[in-house]
Amino acid sequence: MLRKKFEYFSNFIFTHPAIICSFLFIFAFILPIILLFVFPLRLGNNPEKGFETDGTEYSKTRLTWARLQPYLLQGSQVEFNLENEQNLQKRINKRSWANDLINSMFSAVTCYDEPIPAMSFLSQFVIEIADKDSLFSLEFIQQLCSLQQKLFFELSSFSSFTLYKNIWSWSNFVNCLAPNQRDNCSQINEEDVNSFKNIFFHHCLPHRQTILDCGRICGQIKSSISGNILNTSQRQKREFTSSNNLFEEFIEEKNKCFQLEICLKIPKECKGQMWFDLFYRILPEDVYSRPLFLNNFLPFYTFAAYRLQGISVPLNLFVNFEFKLKEIAKEKDTLFELKGLSLDTKRDLLLEAALNDSKLTLISASIVFALLAIYSLSIVFALIVSLQLASSVFISLAIFRLFISSEIPELNLISFVLLISVGSDGAFLLLDVFPAPERLTPTTLNKALKHIAKTMFLTQFSTVIPFMLNLLSSVYAFRQQHQNTRCSPLLFKFPTNWLERYRHFNRLVLDDILPSVLIQGRFVWLGSLFIFFGINIYLICTQLSLPRYNPLQLFRASNTHEFYDQNAEQLYPFIADKIGELPFSIRLVWGIQLINNNDTSLSNYFDPNSENQQKELLKIDLKNFKMDTPAQLQALAHQISRLQKLNFSNLPVGDKFWPERFIEWTSSTACNSTSISTSSHCCKLFGNRIAPVSPSIFDHCIRLSTTILPTGYNDTLIWDRQTHKLVGYTALLPNKLIYSHRFANLSASFELIDQTIRPIIDGNEGSLKGWYTTEWGVISQWFDLQRSIIEDCKQSFIVSLLVVLLFSAVMLRLNSIYATLTIVSIVCCTLGMLLLLGWEIGVLEAVILVVVVGLSFDYTLHFGATMPSKVCPKHALQMAIRGAIRPILMSTVSSILAGAVMLFAETHAFFQVGIFLVVCSSLSLLFAIFFFLPLFYVITTWISKLYKYFLSITNNENSTIKIHKIQNCEWCFISQQAKNDLKMKKFNKNENRNNISISKNNRRLRGGIIVETNERGMKIAGIRPKHRKPFIF
Repeated sequence: MLRKKFEYFSNFIFTHPAIICSFLFIFAFILPIILLFVFPLRLGNNPEKGFETDGTEYSKTRLTWARLQPYLLQGSQVEFNLENEQNLQKRINKRSWANDLINSMFSAVTCYDEPIPAMSFLSQFVIEIADKDSLFSLEFIQQLCSLQQKLFFELSSFSSFTLYKNIWSWSNFVNCLAPNQRDNCSQINEEDVNSFKNIFFHHCLPHRQTILDCGRICGQIKSSISGNILNTSQRQKREFTSSNNLFEEFIEEKNKCFQLEICLKIPKECKGQMWFDLFYRILPEDVYSRPLFLNNFLPFYTFAAYRLQGISVPLNLFVNFEFKLKEIAKEKDTLFELKGLSLDTKRDLLLEAALNDSKLTLISASIVFALLAIYSLSIVFALIVSLQLASSVFISLAIFRLFISSEIPELNLISFVLLISVGSDGAFLLLDVFPAPERLTPTTLNKALKHIAKTMFLTQFSTVIPFMLNLLSSVYAFRQQHQNTRCSPLLFKFPTNWLERYRHFNRLVLDDILPSVLIQGRFVWLGSLFIFFGINIYLICTQLSLPRYNPLQLFRASNTHEFYDQNAEQLYPFIADKIGELPFSIRLVWGIQLINNNDTSLSNYFDPNSENQQKELLKIDLKNFKMDTPAQLQALAHQISRLQKLNFSNLPVGDKFWPERFIEWTSSTACNSTSISTSSHCCKLFGNRIAPVSPSIFDHCIRLSTTILPTGYNDTLIWDRQTHKLVGYTALLPNKLIYSHRFANLSASFELIDQTIRPIIDGNEGSLKGWYTTEWGVISQWFDLQRSIIEDCKQSFIVSLLVVLLFSAVMLRLNSIYATLTIVSIVCCTLGMLLLLGWEIGVLEAVILVVVVGLSFDYTLHFGATMPSKVCPKHALQMAIRGAIRPILMSTVSSILAGAVMLFAETHAFFQVGIFLVVCSSLSLLFAIFFFLPLFYVITTWISKLYKYFLSITNNENSTIKIHKIQNCEWCFISQQAKNDLKMKKFNKNENRNNISISKNNRRLRGGIIVETNERGMKIAGIRPKHRKPFIF
């Protein structure tokens, strides 16, 4: 039934090609363009969009806290009615750093003896020099010092946003720490450098670790930044404190601190804040490393730091500064190389860079177009394939705009690179299989379409499966990548003429020599690739990891911003402490239901920032939280007490939360029936009280306590803004856990939290049910994202491999076993090579790797589909090579060249796609030819010999016939006949040569007449004797 329908379809294409082409052109090209014109699609400029997770264990608590937090920053009343909800603005007292800067009194001098406020958040740049000897080159020191003058105009642009004037570089530290301190670093001479060098190597460098340990002890409060959380009598109320008060405390404790035993070990020449900062912030941990990387601090804060404090600084100031600094570093006489920058502007610069790199896709498309035109020698065919690729892009964008979102993330741009490089693979196969114009008939067209449908269906399906599985992912970026899948080219008539010499070369090398090379060296190829496979398995087991230092890489590793983010934590000790300052406090909430979005619309499912997501209401958890009786409050206080006793809890001794303080307050309140005091009704609520406690009295006491017992953002009751009823309670539990980008460390922290906190607040044993999350939502979001990447990659790989195995077993039968082994080898070797090239499995890499199963299957499938089933292994291998090697080679070349163009990109996404295409295409071709085909030949030959042996045991007439068929297939007879013909031709040729030589010897000159003899020889050569007239001399 299906065969007849397919035959009708092919006949319709043959008789009405214009109708098919017109319909496809209108539906796949014109219609999507009209839809995109009516519903325009814009490119998003948020590089972090799509990195959110949904439906996971931590996403609901994180999203609920994100909705609840703005209310608590204003007070304790929460709006639960959407109609009355107003746009909330976080009214946080954001002090400018100007007060701290004025108090620090460092704006006009380069030397200091007190810590610079929030110095870790100043902009920085890293330079590379040869070794430690270059540190003490007077020319280098003066050159580095001259940056102050060369960057004067750019630095003065920040004068409205900072009071600092000087760059804190190695030159400034040499000037300030040398025995003869100069007015500025430009006045340093050779004697000053030698004096400082002597002190540095002989006194201070040997005590480097002691200086750091002492500085951390004595400077712990000094390194605190404004905006910290202080434990005051008002229950850890968030305040932005002036550093002036801190300095007074420092002065009082300074003498005591440096009298500690560890600090007394430091030589007197090496004491002071600048010596500490020199080893802590400027020099790398290994001073003897080659090359040596020096860190330098600029007199203004980073772009993100200003934005965090509510200070608007134009982005172009940072862009101009970066351009000028790079220009100075590229000068010929410069003794250093600019390696890293910490301006926190890479997110804002990504959009422009991504648009520039997207132009490289046009170059890739041009290369593919040129290859198609050269291979087919037909511009028409190349134009049709290009039109098909363009229509695929327009269809994907139209579907994305109509059903998903009006804004496409920047991450999705890489899909078009994959589409261009991989989408043309089917064109080469179609061109090779499609009959020539002189042989084009309904029968030949139907036969060609059957072969194309068999091979292209499985290759397209194997690529689509991982994308379809991503629809079930918890990561939004995975869901949004499913749109750009592959399509087969449009059918059209085209010529397929090659130059005769090139075709002869292909037949000689590919059709004749390559099969012999594979068969003769089969064990060499299999053994070598098995060793290569083992090496890559080792690389995967030892090198596979999530991002360890740079969670969000947007540009390639050589970019100055990415170099700093990737290497600073490994080079300078202060970065680890800076990251460790991020709050890992646990937010505890009772009485608020977790957000559970039941909206099933596509826009809500794919876009975390859609309007439906933003309108999700907060709901009161009346089922699990009630505060009507003292017993319920006592249960809450018991839970809080158990939480404070956890080993990792860091609540100061003596501090208590509101439920515990409420119980103490009621216990200390006097019960005086004659008193008119309203607090007398609240006496002994939890003790030996004679009068019963009604819900109204208890509610009155709770409200009264809020006027007596201080509450704040980190320890407060939650009230309904409309009904003024008590609906919940929240508290912040400080702890000793330290944040880290590494998944292993985060996983251990979250596992500890889940094992200890969850049993306490899950509502068992009569306790109140609540929930918890991290105070800083990015922490749980980052951990949730990493865990989802691991789970989704495993799911995508396993399921897609099983589905491909199932369908290949139906279409390739026994060949599917060899094909599956080849696919697994290609996937593992691709991943191993990518790890060797420095890959870390982030969101981008995970999105790319989900297609590796589909892409690695293409070439192997083409070989398997062209293998006939009723021939011997040798001829099956030869026919597979002759039928598929040319389109496979051309598709490999197109993919490699398209990926190689992306290696010139600046953005991380395009660069990684380029590396992936080059590696995956190369290894897919290598294993398809030198692993799949030899493996097929070895196993099928062994199976045929084994079958022949069992047949020989039976020793009957039928078994003899079967053995004869096994030993001599149809192509064996044809090949043997061709060999016999070739031998006969050679024999005849040799006989002709012998007869000619004999005839020359037997010639007789008779009266000038030459007589031809050897008539037999001419008959052997197949030449009829001709009667010639004699020549007379």
